[in-house]
Parts: sequence; C-alpha cells; structure tokens
Amino acid sequence: MIKYTAPIILIIIGILLFERRNLKDMKTAHRWLVYSMLAVGGAIWIYVYGSDRTVHPTRWLQMLLEPFDPIR
Repeated sequence: MIKYTAPIILIIIGILLFERRNLKDMKTAHRWLVYSMLAVGGAIWIYVYGSDRTVHPTRWLQMLLEPFDPIR
C-alpha cells in the first residue's frame, strides 16, 4: 500500500510547492477549496491504485445500457 501512497503524496506536495505563490494570493475559502480538492483527488487515486476490487462506473453503465444498444 505504501508503494501506491508515497508517489501520490509526493505529487500532491509537488503541486502545492509549484503553486505556493498563487495559493498565497488566494482568499482563504478558495485556498481551502484547492486543498480539499487535492485531498479528495488523492484519496480517489490511492483507492483506485491500491484496491484489488475497484468499482468501475463505466462497466456498470455498460451493463445498464446494453439492452438498448441498436447495433447489437
């Protein structure tokens, strides 16, 4: 699990270091919005790469819409 988590955290830290000047100029609410979006995105990324049984919404959607496929 650590082999998936460490690179993702390093990438997020890199993004924050790269954008630190822009983050300083933002209002507090916008800054926290950026932090929360990075945290949620990182959590999803870790979940997708770290789990063996990942939920794939496209497969579920395919099963749902397959009866309506006119080509098949």
